Order: sequence, then structure tokens, then C-alpha cells
Amino acid sequence: MDAAATRCTISAVQKAFNVISILHLTSYALPDNDNDNDFPKFDFVVVGGGTAGSVVSARLAEDKKTQVLLIEAGGDPPVESSVPKLMLYLKNTTSDWNYTTEPGPYSSSCVKSVARPFVQGKILGGTSGANYLHYAQGHYRDYNTWAKITNDETWRWENVLPYFIKAEKFDDVSVLCSQAAQYHGTEGPVGLMRDNRPIIQNYLEAFQDMQKPIKDDLNAVDSVGYARDVYNIQDGHRQSSAFSFLSPARHRSNLFVWKNALVTKIVIEDKTAVGVEVVKNIGDTEKTYSIRAIKEVIVSAGAINTPKLLMLSGIGPKEHLRSHGIPLIANLPVGKNLQDHTAAIVVFNMTKLHENPQIFSFSDYPAFVFRGSVSLNKSDYPDYSTWNYINFPNALLKYCSVSYDFQNSVCDDMLATSVNTQMLFSVVFGLHPRSRGKVLLRSPFYQDSPMIFTAAYLEKEDIDNQVKYVKDFIRVINSAYFQSVGAELKYPSLPKCNCKHKEDEEFWRCYILCMTTPQHHYCGTSAMGSVVDGRLRVMGVDRLRVVDASIIPIIPSSGLLGPVITIAEKAADFIKSDGDCLNF
Repeated sequence: MDAAATRCTISAVQKAFNVISILHLTSYALPDNDNDNDFPKFDFVVVGGGTAGSVVSARLAEDKKTQVLLIEAGGDPPVESSVPKLMLYLKNTTSDWNYTTEPGPYSSSCVKSVARPFVQGKILGGTSGANYLHYAQGHYRDYNTWAKITNDETWRWENVLPYFIKAEKFDDVSVLCSQAAQYHGTEGPVGLMRDNRPIIQNYLEAFQDMQKPIKDDLNAVDSVGYARDVYNIQDGHRQSSAFSFLSPARHRSNLFVWKNALVTKIVIEDKTAVGVEVVKNIGDTEKTYSIRAIKEVIVSAGAINTPKLLMLSGIGPKEHLRSHGIPLIANLPVGKNLQDHTAAIVVFNMTKLHENPQIFSFSDYPAFVFRGSVSLNKSDYPDYSTWNYINFPNALLKYCSVSYDFQNSVCDDMLATSVNTQMLFSVVFGLHPRSRGKVLLRSPFYQDSPMIFTAAYLEKEDIDNQVKYVKDFIRVINSAYFQSVGAELKYPSLPKCNCKHKEDEEFWRCYILCMTTPQHHYCGTSAMGSVVDGRLRVMGVDRLRVVDASIIPIIPSSGLLGPVITIAEKAADFIKSDGDCLNF
């Protein structure tokens, strides 16, 4: 099978799932209390039922005297969201916002379009129900940096760790019997598992041969090395924040969830958030509501839609709002500081491995995955990370062509020529990018998508470092195991690069700029220290808080699932504590 056939197959399956979605197979497990008549006002209005919004609304509703309204633009997650093997079928569907980025200075010629897909979940659970199931905590230094930026010691690692422990239900004997056990919870709502399938061990030992230590767990203070990946999967099902937090709360009479409802504006009077305006789909018609918030409006719409909503509501850069005719309420750098991990793809073909290692069940992750975290200067703070997928070409074509959106010819060059050999598809990315993008309004109308400028490699230091990281990573080809299985690097046909020698830095610079891909770890657009304070309150506007990835000032050394759930857990305690101290 080639890349074009793979895309056609996925498209056909997606159409079938779209038909199945009318059965609402997951609805039984989620809240269905959307009464829009009895309560014109609520104590708390949470905008966005994604990764963070699901957590904070469920936690606030633990107080039976508190009326909480959660408003989500999407609907219940489809069945393919809960089944690990089907995770690759969610992109470019109604479960995705289907945004695209603006062309950047290094628009890759290896991808299908310079306007790259921007993956963000549009369902209850948000991106936690549509991502690739990787779970990580980040590094302790990440959180200590946040504490310095906010001048708030509550963000130090030792004060954040209890919220990771509170959220997690980690189930792995090896990790829980190791020193890493102290960094994990076992009684929280988010089920986690480690990939313990035997085939991974040979690859871990190959990196150990190259002085990259094997670790039981990279979610710990000592997080440099290689380890089996950790997924938010339990009992064969994805543990999104919707199923982990909202499902147990579905019978609470004080938690109201509006689905397929879009908040178009935050209502602000005298520098105080007092409610929201909502457009809700009811059958084939739209109905507009004005909802009052007695205590707070909490915006959890994500790193792109949160700045969009704030700016539409008059909170943002003065000149940008003026250009769209939006009255200014608070002049703040909303939409700036957009960050992501930018990766390069590297593929190894194991020419002597012809045996298919396992037939995957639907409850399995659809590849064998291990993770690397590497420091070039031997410190305990990693410089780059890798996710590494082991499988046969037909399966890996889905990652190349659909997930990462490379051209069919590029994917065929690397993967389709080796029909029955095992391959390693590796994603290599720097953890501390200097480049910063931005989110801007396209117009003053809520119906229009925002303009997203990711700014990948805008700073020369980022591409220089990426060359170092890729060259360090591919040294594993000299390990005893890689040599024994006939490992070879697979290169696509890159006319701009082929005139350069493959040992030269210029070749790898050219290769990386073509084979670059976002990791969709977007954050920073309503950052602590510039837009919100250390308790996530919007500066200059009372009773308005932001709780999602947009508040992260510096991107953590990991994916965002674990950090964002923890931010939401911590924010819920902030809100409860502030409520105890204030007379609303």
C-alpha cells in the first residue's frame, strides 16, 4: 500500500464513523443536563469543555451548593475517540476545529500545503480526546521557572507535584516499585499505563549502547534517558478529561453542560466579567443566550480560541483591537508568545527484520512506542526529546501521510518501498524553542477563524540546535543492535538537499526544514506574568480567569496533557479558596 491509498482508506473509514456518530454511542457516560430555562444565571460559567474545562467544572461542582455551567462548542466524543487503535482517524473531522496555520518563513516543500492543519479537539474533553495519548509531566525546572516569572512560589515543582499525584491513576508495577513511584498517583481519575510490550527492549538497549541510559520512567526528577512510553489508557479505553472527570460527575444536579454551544463574547461591565453571550445549535436552528455569572467566568477554550475570545471581548493588544473596531477594555499582550515544539522526522528501516511482531487489538496503541529525553551537556535538564514508533510500513504510512501531513511522494520514498520489514519512525524535537508565534483576529466576527502564526525556526538558534539534536540521535545506527538488524536511514527525494553531502550540517539543515512538523503542544498566548497573574486571574478585569494551556509562560519539557490537567486541578483550588475569601 502506498501513501495515496492509505489516505483514501482513512477517508473511507472516517465517513463510516461519521454515520455511526448519529448513534451517540458515548453519550451514556457523559453529563446530559443541558436545561436552558431554569437557570438564567450560574455561580460559575466555564467556557470550553476541553482538557482543562472538563476538570475545573467537575471539581467546582463538587460543592453541591454551587451551580456550574460548562459550555462546549463541540458534542460528545465519537466512539473512535475512546478506542486507542482508532486515534489516527480523528484528524480533519467534526471532532477537530480544522484550523490551519498561516505560511511561515520556512514553509516546508515536503508537506501537502503551506497552510498546515492545526489539530485541536472540538468535543467534550477537547484535545485530550483527540491527541495521540502520550502522557508526561515535564521537568521540575519548568515549573520553577514559572514560579520565578509569576513571583509565585505555589508554581514551584514541589507545590505542583501534589496535583499530578491527585489526578493520576498510574498502573504499572515496574514504575510503582521504583524510585519514580513518589512522583505518581494511584487513586486519581486519570488512568495511565506504560507500554510494556517486549519488542521495545531491544531498541532501549541500542540507545543504552550509545550512553543513553534506560529509565523506568521519564516522569521524574531524573528524567534524562530512554524509557517506555506512558499513555492515558486504562482497560483498553482512552482516559480523556471528559471520561475521567465529567463521567463520574454526570449525575450531579448542579453541573450543567451545554454542548454544540459557542461563546461569542464575554460580557464585561465596569471592568468586571458578569456573563457570556452564547450561540447554541438546537436542531437546524441557532438560538442566542445571555448567561450571567454570579461569581466568575472561567475561560478554558485553549491556546487558540481563548485569545480569540478575549480579543473579541475587548481584552488584547490596543492597536490590534483598534484595527478591527473593537472597544478596548484591557490592553494586554493576548495572542502573543505562542509556543510549540517543532520536530523533524527520521526513519530507520530494519532490513533484516521481516517478522510482524504482533497483531494489534483495538485496545492497543497502534505502534510500539518508546520515548527519549536527552541532554547534550550531561546536565539533568534535557535539550531534546523523541517519540519513537515501531511498526511495519503500512501502519507507519498513516503517521507520515495523515498525522504529519507530508506529501505522498515523501512518505512513499521512506516507507512504501520496504513492504515487510520492521521500521522505526522517530519524531525528534527541541524542548526549549526560542521562536515565538502569535494569534491574531482575522476579523471582528466570531464566525471567522483566527490567524495562527507558529513562527517555527524563526530564531536561527532553533534550527542550529535541531541539527545538533538530529545528528546526535541518528548515531544510534552504529549500535550493536541496529547493526545486527541491518538498520539504514531512509531519505525522501529532496532535490534541494541532494546536492549536499549527507555528513554535512548543511544537508541536515536542508533536510530538517523540509521534514519539519509541529507537535501541536501549543501554549503561551494568555501567559502568566503578562496576561494573567499567578492565580490565573486576567489582569485589569475582575471575576475573569483563564484556565488552559494558554496561561503557560514557557513551554514545558514534554507534551501538554499532564501539565494542563494539573493546571486545571490547581486552578480549581485557587477558585475555591478565593471564593471562601470573597463576598460575592
